[in-house]
Amino acid sequence: MLRNDNYSNTCFQNMIVVDSYQALTTIFMITLERWVFLRAKMETKIMRYIPSLLLILGVIGLAGCDTGPKGSIGFSLPDGDAERGKAAYIELGCNTCHVSRQVPQLDTGAPAAISVILGGETTRIKSYGELVTSVINPSHKVARRGFGDMADESGASKMVNYNDIMTVTQLIDLVAFVQSSYELSPYSQTNYPVYWVPLSQPKETEDWR
Repeated sequence: MLRNDNYSNTCFQNMIVVDSYQALTTIFMITLERWVFLRAKMETKIMRYIPSLLLILGVIGLAGCDTGPKGSIGFSLPDGDAERGKAAYIELGCNTCHVSRQVPQLDTGAPAAISVILGGETTRIKSYGELVTSVINPSHKVARRGFGDMADESGASKMVNYNDIMTVTQLIDLVAFVQSSYELSPYSQTNYPVYWVPLSQPKETEDWR
């Protein structure tokens, strides 16, 4: 009778251990599923705000790059007229050293005449600021890129300084004319051919018979 009681107690204890293990396993699985769900939900919320955060950081970065007394914030010229710009282009003698599709270059007869091409097909349209700088401060681009034929002995541009001659109206019209001469062409990607390399054949062994 005592053995039966001990056996019953042992079975009861084993059942308690098994039930406790199952309960702990269930609690662990529920906790794990809840943690995975909360993590996925948190990542979804974070991913939702990433584009806005990147946009804010980009605006802050651009604003920081353009601050200072020489920044371009607040600078804006009115739109010019391309037809009037063409007339100003000829009147100011720009076609002495520049060649355009609409206005051919003048034949000066000098053997070492400069010929700078304006307009045509390009993969990137010149911005308004770049064209204005090229007109009123051509030495900026020459000094930065080092065009030998277009610079004098001091490194400055050979282009005539029109800042004291040209009016603001002529400037904006001239920029409009030059900008209309450019045509955006699609960027052509380089296609690399696929090379087929045959597998190396095993070398024939000599018969030593």
